Amino acid sequence: MTLHSRILALLAGVALIGVASAAAQSDRSLRVTVNKAEVVSLNGTASVVLVANPQIADVVLERNNLLFVLGKQPGETRLYVYNGSGRPMLEREIVVVPQAERTVTIVRDGQPDEYSCAPRCVSLEKRAAAPAAAPAAATPARPQIRLTLNEAVATALEKNFDKLLQDITLTNGKESYNSAKLEYRPTMSISSNLSQSQNGATGSATGRSDHVDSQSVSASISQKIPTGAQVSLTSTILSRANTAKSPTTPNFGRSLTLSVSQPLLRGAGTKYNLTSLRQSKISLDQSYLSYKTFLITTVNSVESAYTSLYLARQRLDIQVQSLALAKQVYDEQNTRFQAGLVTPLNLYGAENNYISSQNSLEQQKLSLSQAEDAFRQLLGGGDFNVEIIPTEDLSAEALTTPTVEGSYRLALDRGVDYQNRKLAVQVAEMNLDTAKSNLKPSLTLTGSVTSSDNAVSNWGSTYHKLSESQNVGWNVGLALSIPLGERSDRITYRTRLNALQTAKINLTKFELDTMVSVRSAVNSVANSIRTVELSTRQAELSRLTYEAEKQKFDVGNSTIRTLNQAQNDLDNSRLTLVNNKITLRNNVNALRRIENTTLDRYNIKMPE
Repeated sequence: MTLHSRILALLAGVALIGVASAAAQSDRSLRVTVNKAEVVSLNGTASVVLVANPQIADVVLERNNLLFVLGKQPGETRLYVYNGSGRPMLEREIVVVPQAERTVTIVRDGQPDEYSCAPRCVSLEKRAAAPAAAPAAATPARPQIRLTLNEAVATALEKNFDKLLQDITLTNGKESYNSAKLEYRPTMSISSNLSQSQNGATGSATGRSDHVDSQSVSASISQKIPTGAQVSLTSTILSRANTAKSPTTPNFGRSLTLSVSQPLLRGAGTKYNLTSLRQSKISLDQSYLSYKTFLITTVNSVESAYTSLYLARQRLDIQVQSLALAKQVYDEQNTRFQAGLVTPLNLYGAENNYISSQNSLEQQKLSLSQAEDAFRQLLGGGDFNVEIIPTEDLSAEALTTPTVEGSYRLALDRGVDYQNRKLAVQVAEMNLDTAKSNLKPSLTLTGSVTSSDNAVSNWGSTYHKLSESQNVGWNVGLALSIPLGERSDRITYRTRLNALQTAKINLTKFELDTMVSVRSAVNSVANSIRTVELSTRQAELSRLTYEAEKQKFDVGNSTIRTLNQAQNDLDNSRLTLVNNKITLRNNVNALRRIENTTLDRYNIKMPE
């Protein structure tokens, strides 16, 4: 008699068999009596059936769409049914209730003793005296937080302490640049002077000495211009002198002087004199690039941690499905072993595979917990009791093979490292120009024009008279300075020339390295796309192989070892597919980092 026939014969002798539709009753519990059965008709073909606690109830799947749920002992457990694709078909609560109590009275030595016989006879007196078993504490469900990748990136940047430090560094760079621009703003100065001079009166009629008391106040405005010239305008606001001969009639005077000092060789020209301002601007640009690098690094870390968490959950789901398959085979073999239909070898092999699947599941739970903690750390901490659920399907992105030329152009136009090397060349060129100018002798052109008027008797008329004054003077001069012998400027020039050559070599080398990196990244993406296609087909073939091997095993044409190997191959092919999809995702992200398009995908803007 086959197992199917035995089950039908058993069901024919039970008091009541309930037939329920899985689709219609998916939201209700299934009540089963101890040693009785309920039949559940499935709307579809089932591949995997799992009971959370097989000590409470057992399940036998017939023809892939008919479930026989057998009550074993009073209690509650849960039923899970999956189709061939690993998708859930049915999830039901199973409530196993005891049989209607049947009692037997036995008289010993004139003393009656009543027994309950459902299913085995137990003294009611002893049962009543026994302490009731404490109900098993239910494991409370962990609160969950569901995050997309964009939400994870935004959270990480919002709560990142390093970002606050980068903000301060960038602000300091802006202030340094603003300070450098102040070099070419005019400067105003005011000075005051009080003096006295005395001359001997030799030969004078009075025999008294002559002395002069004078006071003056002057103001000037000076400014350096980008050519290297220093321009100043000085005005004597007040010049007053009292002599002993005329103590009550002071002389007033004033003057206005425009002077210019312009280097003609060393230190001349805008290229030389604007070097400091340009280098300050480059330093500010480098600060922006450093800030951008930090943002990219942070986003990359979040992407990596999010991917690891997603992968850990995918592996856990696959292991749950694997455990369900192993449990199904073990339960079937145990039932058949109890009926004397299979040898102990089959039972032991199925149990060994079942235990191995349980161990693998525990390992995957640990890996998931570690991935959660690592991801939570990037988000700034939080409640460790909260379960983090990545909601984005990282394997669903449709991809096309990128081109080397397009990716290479993006890498050069937008790459942070490449821009830093170009700035390094500019700095080296500026330093070399400065050193080249310092090799020249110092030749300075100076000139000034002065207008003055001392023939006024009161201070109020000084500037009115100045426009009418004929006291105008000017001067023009040249000053030449030539260092003799070996000069440190020549050593500086040679050093900076070498620095420029080094910067250019580094730039050219980086261009070549970037081309190699881009080609490697593009080839990795193309290879991963092909690998995912092959892995998808391989996983499907492994599923078909397992189902065929299971059918052979059910009719006695295969061994438990072969079936276990087929399940292991199925598990490995599913894991390989998930791993290859994640590898493809990582390769795409690596290429995007080379192209410097990471921030664009998350609409992250640089600060002004």
